[in-house]
Amino acid sequence: MGMAAILAGFRGFFGFGTGSALPRDMNTKILATTFTLATFSLLFMGCGPNLISEGSDGTSGYTSYYQDGVGDGAYSCPIQANITPSDPMGVDGASYTGCGGTTALSKVKIKGQSPNERNICVYPVQFLNETQFVYKLDRNSQPMYSCYDSWSSPVAELDFPYTNYNGAVIVDYSNRVAMSSCLYSGQNCPRHAIGRVR
Repeated sequence: MGMAAILAGFRGFFGFGTGSALPRDMNTKILATTFTLATFSLLFMGCGPNLISEGSDGTSGYTSYYQDGVGDGAYSCPIQANITPSDPMGVDGASYTGCGGTTALSKVKIKGQSPNERNICVYPVQFLNETQFVYKLDRNSQPMYSCYDSWSSPVAELDFPYTNYNGAVIVDYSNRVAMSSCLYSGQNCPRHAIGRVR
């Protein structure tokens, strides 16, 4: 269903923009405006698919974030890799360590290399719970990501300005288009690693 059809449905349902001569009281207009704004907020936030699989032992494949208390002052790093392959057997990608910025919450430090490709791409996400997250949109209403050469620089500092996030999805550069499509549709997801960074 396209955006025009959704807007037309709202207009028809609430009787505005349709030429209706029916009088509407102030409460109905306020309700219509509130409902429309809430719906648009949900539409443009970008809900991610459930990319977190169950482990082979039946536990969640989700990797919790644990701070080790050691950092360089600007970043807080976990004890072990916290961005791990989505496949419970660990065969669909590399593991990475994601360190959340402490002085600038828009920054993250990623440590690790892809065994498959030089370049990797990082998508910031906001975990809502252990199995759900929302991805972040860029200026063009596309899933936000940043790529870098992990072979020449196994540690990268990335900045996603004006973005509130607590996790990341990492894919090889060749899978970035498929990952963006996966985030929209929740289907045909490429190999990726996922986890919390704070």
